[in-house]
Amino acid sequence: MFILVANKDLLGLLEETEKIKDLISCRRCHENFDRDDHRPFLLPCLDGICQMCTMNIQAAGKTSYECEKCLTEHICIQKNAVSLKIDPIRELLAEIYRLTKEGCNVVCEMCPNQQTALHRCIDCSHFICMDCVNLHSTLRPFKTHVVVKMKDLLKGRIEDLKVLSSASTKQCPVIGHEKESTVLFCFSISCFKPICMRCAITTHRDHDFRDISEVARENETKIQNQIKEIQSKADQADASITRLTHLHENYLQKSKELQIEIKTYFSEAKQVVEMREKTLLNDLSTQLNNEQSSFENEKKRLMTFISSCKGACYYGKISSDINDVPSFLDVADPIRSQFKNLGDQLNENQTILKTMEFLKEPPITSYLATVNSLGRLSVSKAISSKSTAVITSSVCEVQKEVKFEIQLLSSQGKPIVDEDVS
Repeated sequence: MFILVANKDLLGLLEETEKIKDLISCRRCHENFDRDDHRPFLLPCLDGICQMCTMNIQAAGKTSYECEKCLTEHICIQKNAVSLKIDPIRELLAEIYRLTKEGCNVVCEMCPNQQTALHRCIDCSHFICMDCVNLHSTLRPFKTHVVVKMKDLLKGRIEDLKVLSSASTKQCPVIGHEKESTVLFCFSISCFKPICMRCAITTHRDHDFRDISEVARENETKIQNQIKEIQSKADQADASITRLTHLHENYLQKSKELQIEIKTYFSEAKQVVEMREKTLLNDLSTQLNNEQSSFENEKKRLMTFISSCKGACYYGKISSDINDVPSFLDVADPIRSQFKNLGDQLNENQTILKTMEFLKEPPITSYLATVNSLGRLSVSKAISSKSTAVITSSVCEVQKEVKFEIQLLSSQGKPIVDEDVS
């Protein structure tokens, strides 16, 4: 928020370090302004650039400078000359800053003695030493001049800055009119500048001119009103930043919530896929257990058959070897009966192992379209509370086609014409 500065002393103004930096130093080279090589020129954006920089721009064959602050290209050179105006405000503040800088000794600007200046002659627009102060009180041409102490000057109000301004700005620049003060302002299209009384009765006698103080007051009033308007717009922009910050925080919070929703949604999808995987693995395990049981039972049957065959053969052999005829005949029938029984039994594997395969159908790639269509991030500039739907027919009948128009509006109430509503 902007705050108007009023009735503050000059030293207090200079304590606002960050603000004063923008006013006393060149935006391009960052050197402090002075009344020599670094004299300040006013850019259209009200920023400042020094004389040396304008010369460097011209020497480089360029005519414009892109301000580092507002990023706007400003024309500085026209017809091989600087087209900008001297900035008296920056020139003045740079002078005051130079005076108040610790350890800065201002040298007398009138005499060649290089003595420290402790006063300023308002009419001469020079800082002067004590010898020159005495000279002013002695010589007739200087007796009417106003001489002030610098320490008293810097204790004044901001409104008193004009005492440091150059007296030459008050003098008429027309040759022969040097002793005349500019007391009028000419409004002629070809002029539009301050003039003296002699100019008014000679070269400007047919022009429209008015008292320069009156024109200045009118301009000051207009500027003060514009300041209020700009301050109001700046306050609105500041409020917009607050709202923008709030919206951004809400957006970040909404983003976090959506992240949780997306993860939850796909977590459920993962659970479904994992359950299917678990089912298939359980089916495979059950099938394997069943086949394993069949395998073990068949193996056990065959081993029992082998054992019975070996036992029967061994018994039949030793029966004929060690028994007499009557005894052998007594067991011959059971032996033959067992052999017949064993002969009737199958001696081959009767278990049929089932062939198992995992059919990858449909292929995973066939689900890509489906997977890619899972969920949708809807990003809309339209605000439902501000949008409307207009139905052409006020009465709608069942199964009858009706026409309607949807008007989508943004948070600022502006129509949205490129919104995806599919």
